[in-house]
Amino acid sequence: MSFLHWLIPVSSYVATEKARQVLELEQGWYNGQTNNVGQPEGVGSMHYLNGDRYHGRWKAGNRRGKGTLFYKNGDLYFGDFRGIPHGSGKLSLGSLDEYKGDFVDGTMGGFGKMTYKVI
Repeated sequence: MSFLHWLIPVSSYVATEKARQVLELEQGWYNGQTNNVGQPEGVGSMHYLNGDRYHGRWKAGNRRGKGTLFYKNGDLYFGDFRGIPHGSGKLSLGSLDEYKGDFVDGTMGGFGKMTYKVI
């Protein structure tokens, strides 16, 4: 911790920290940082009612930025989110095939590479 850190008044330092909460939401249970109106914001994890799990960045209650989505069927997506996978990412389909590249509105799109594992 630097010397300058100690010069910040405690009241302004505390006010900038995001609250960490456990929330029961319509889609499941959230554990992480929240904004001043109680929405997921910052870093947190969601355990969805359908068995999927997400850990990553949130903005105003939506998955936004880098994160990892663990699907209940064993698939795994790591990459950018705008509510759904959107941007650059990697999708591992169980223990078999893997796609690394662009995602548009939740689907593989743009440039990418699909790797098929031979059994």
